[in-house]
Amino acid sequence: MKKYIRIFLLLYLVGFVLGIAGANYLLKKTGYQTSLLPFYLSFAPKVEKRILFWQLLEKRGGCFLLGALCGTTVLGVPFGGISLLWAGFLGGNLITLFLLEYGLKGMAAGLACLFPQAL
Repeated sequence: MKKYIRIFLLLYLVGFVLGIAGANYLLKKTGYQTSLLPFYLSFAPKVEKRILFWQLLEKRGGCFLLGALCGTTVLGVPFGGISLLWAGFLGGNLITLFLLEYGLKGMAAGLACLFPQAL
């Protein structure tokens, strides 16, 4: 089991480093912060809650259903590895964007966002 945990953590760490590198690359390439964080925080959907629930279920439930179906086949192992890389990429990108947007306070906020995921 320890061997698999090391592989999982290594895949997540590789994705995390790629997320940091990707955010820094976009910053250098475009010359300004490419964060969508302010838009995400200021977005207030103007739809009914019932409709919003079904839209979110359709959008995010598709990946969950795909993962559940792949998990019962031979494709489960590659899907799990790709999922760990993607989660690490998003985590690294989130931390970097928080740091670029809000400085050291943003770093603390980004770590606070990741804390519940680690439990």
